[in-house]
Amino acid sequence: MGDCIKASCLSPLKLLRTLARKVAGSFLLLVLASCGGGSSNDSGGTTATQLQGYYQASVGVGSKEFISLVLPSSGGSSPWYGWYFKGPTLDADPYLYSGNLILGVNGAAQTNGASIRIYESGTLGSRSANFSQSSLNSFQATITNAGTQTSETMTATAQGILQTSLQGTWTGTWSSKGSILPNKNIVLNANGASTSMDAIGSCNNNNTLQLTGSSIYTASITINGATNCDWSALNAPSKTLNGVGFVHLSPIAGKNRLELILLDTDGSGISFRGDK
Repeated sequence: MGDCIKASCLSPLKLLRTLARKVAGSFLLLVLASCGGGSSNDSGGTTATQLQGYYQASVGVGSKEFISLVLPSSGGSSPWYGWYFKGPTLDADPYLYSGNLILGVNGAAQTNGASIRIYESGTLGSRSANFSQSSLNSFQATITNAGTQTSETMTATAQGILQTSLQGTWTGTWSSKGSILPNKNIVLNANGASTSMDAIGSCNNNNTLQLTGSSIYTASITINGATNCDWSALNAPSKTLNGVGFVHLSPIAGKNRLELILLDTDGSGISFRGDK
């Protein structure tokens, strides 16, 4: 006689034991399913704020542009640079911001009090900043003048940084201690070093600019002494300013745009915005 596999072939005792095992197994599966199968998917948790790259915002009424460059974080703090242009043209005089952002959680970031330095038309000051809803795509920020309690609020969106050759002639505008110096050329070689550049105001044209790195550049300029030079007087030691630079698409069709910010240890400095 062959093996019996039907319930009718089982003795009453064996049938009860089989049913009991099936009920217990079903109950165990139900418990595991109700608990997520032993895994957790908790909501309402915290995630570290991510903020990095080039962001652009329109501020207030009229053509006011604020661009930010946030460098990769180290130990929960990110170097931050800002250019606040009164207008989007090459001839706009930017206020220059520099400092560090303390990255929090869930899109929050802030400065350590009024630790942001602002160089505004030749005058050095300080600001505090609070960021919210920050990500690699956008952020919201309020930058406050601690002395007057006035503030600027903006919503910025991330823009692309170009990885492209620096070699060639960049034509644009220097800002220096409140002065606008348009139609200035910087000629860079393939290594990011200047081979020639126009004078920055009364400072002579025997200055040297060096950009190193890729995508986001470390920038340094040495300004040699000259009569009435804002940064190094005649026969005085040369002045070195350090900062960052990057290239993005220009609003002028077919061109790329170079942004530079170069500062001394106090936060005073110069900027360049030029196209190629």
